[in-house]
Amino acid sequence: MIAAGSYSPKLVESLGIKVPIQPVKGYSITVPMDGAQPAPRIPILDDELHAVAVPLADRMRVAGTAEFAGFDRTVTAARIENLRYLLARTYPRIAQSATPERTSSWAGLRPMSCDGVPIIGRTACENLFLNTGHGPLGWTMAVGSGRALADLMVGRTPEIDLAPYSCSASVETSARRS
Repeated sequence: MIAAGSYSPKLVESLGIKVPIQPVKGYSITVPMDGAQPAPRIPILDDELHAVAVPLADRMRVAGTAEFAGFDRTVTAARIENLRYLLARTYPRIAQSATPERTSSWAGLRPMSCDGVPIIGRTACENLFLNTGHGPLGWTMAVGSGRALADLMVGRTPEIDLAPYSCSASVETSARRS
């Protein structure tokens, strides 16, 4: 099974399998909440900035944006400032703690298919399966897609029809959009 996110297409390329996935860089910052009261407990989504603020015990994580930069994971200052702006707008007291030395900044690659639908299922190669392309919902969808694929791999019928998630369905969608 190949479940290597943005790197999945590279791993199967030599087998003649085309996986229409591109890496899309996303960013996050994590800052201490320094005892903010009342402590936030519910994530906030900002559609305008395409970002979220998520409380994690005594820290706040702000994540988002999408940047087509290939496999470059360089942290871009302007993107981090965008996340700081969201934090300052939603939680000004917590934003005061977000000094550069107390902020953890990160950039990672999200495997995005051309239509946002993950690729889950068999490939043209015998006993080779794909589970990739979940974009920003990878961790959210991991258990469900893993279970469906495991069922398929051992000969059980998955609870959902995996045909719309097959590699061939994704390649057809990609060809229609070209």
